[in-house]
Amino acid sequence: MNYLTAMAETRPYTRLMPRQQAAARGHIQTWLGRYLPAEAVSLVAAVLLGSLAAWLTTNNAAVAAIVGAWGETTAYYATMLFRERRAFPHQPIWRTLTNLTLEFGIAEALDSILVRPTLMYLSGQLLSDVRLGILVGKLASDVVFYVPTIAAFELRQHYVERETRLRLVDSLD
Repeated sequence: MNYLTAMAETRPYTRLMPRQQAAARGHIQTWLGRYLPAEAVSLVAAVLLGSLAAWLTTNNAAVAAIVGAWGETTAYYATMLFRERRAFPHQPIWRTLTNLTLEFGIAEALDSILVRPTLMYLSGQLLSDVRLGILVGKLASDVVFYVPTIAAFELRQHYVERETRLRLVDSLD
């Protein structure tokens, strides 16, 4: 028996209970289902269409990083907007745009202006390979991006569920 197993057995509160494990798995599946399709499209846009095209035409790593970041951002939000409109076709467009802005606004402002281009550029410089640097920078900036994004999504979900419960209670009166 190793140290961690022994500690987990002596302090059961440090382990996730089955219900908590299921809830965590459910959240992760929700996040992957929500964000992974847009990530796949934006990865292609960032690496192939944006950065590679900019690098081949300008041979400038900074331009490739900026074009890659903007291409990725454009593809990501086009995919998210398409998926939101398909999921809620009768919702007014202003509501869809408001919801996406609330979910992504703060993270995107930091990400597209500062974090993503900087990490893509620095990764390309450190690795001496623009394509690999763009990919590594993209993945690193995704970690920074998704912390506030997921927090905003979960907060929005909480308020939607709360509003739904309140409407249900009001309808029973």
